[in-house]
Amino acid sequence: MVNQARSVGRRRVVAMKHQHRLVAPTVEADRTGFADDREMLAEALAGLPLRQREAVVLRYYADLSQEQTAEVMEISVGAVKSNCSRGVAALAQLLRKASQ
Repeated sequence: MVNQARSVGRRRVVAMKHQHRLVAPTVEADRTGFADDREMLAEALAGLPLRQREAVVLRYYADLSQEQTAEVMEISVGAVKSNCSRGVAALAQLLRKASQ
């Protein structure tokens, strides 16, 4: 039970550490629409289950390898691959819905 609580705490710390990359900085309106896209992506990421969101953020935003991501998340490389695959598929579906 204690190990599980510590694991949850470590995951939260990692997620908070990399969360700043998901939030668009406060700047003037972006005429190209990239700011809107970033906001839509951040909202879609928030809709993912915790493990999928964590895996996707660590792999694609923090640019960690599968091995590094597995180490940070304390799961196997296979689980990282699975969570990333499912997370990206779910993101695609959420973004399709959001853009309609």
